[in-house]
Amino acid sequence: MYNNYFKTKVMFKSKIIIILLFLLIGCNDRGTQKSDTFIKNSKGEIYIVILETIQQEGIKPTYLTNDEVETLNKILPKAVKQMNLDLKKMFKDFPSKWPNLVVNLNNYKRQYFPYIINKTGEKEVYINCFCQVNNDYWKTKEVMVLGGGNCFFYGKINLNTGKFHDFMINAPL
Repeated sequence: MYNNYFKTKVMFKSKIIIILLFLLIGCNDRGTQKSDTFIKNSKGEIYIVILETIQQEGIKPTYLTNDEVETLNKILPKAVKQMNLDLKKMFKDFPSKWPNLVVNLNNYKRQYFPYIINKTGEKEVYINCFCQVNNDYWKTKEVMVLGGGNCFFYGKINLNTGKFHDFMINAPL
């Protein structure tokens, strides 16, 4: 009788341990998982595409996690705000042109190109934004234009430091 009780208790504990292991394995933190390639806004429209960075000297292409995308989406409005302030200073002698240069981030589609800087090992993201697109080309290839003014802007965000740099609109047509 004691032997059956002991076997039952061991089997019960084994089942509990197996269930806990399955739960632990199945409950990975979503934030550390690789992000989807296409990210939709609240209207269900794709507004961010994460594309592979072209291999270049000094950088190594990488991916973004869900947490990193969230971080980028928190830093980017600050970068755009600073870019707008910088543009206002640059065009202070031409106040009539200033209103046409202001960027409202909500009106833009985005491409994120993540990479590792070989020299420092830091993860950085080149961000390309545009307010108009004629087809779905932007979902697979980098959008590059000559001119276009404030309908196109770009810059970089360093995910390790949280700093942004090189944000600028394109030259007017």
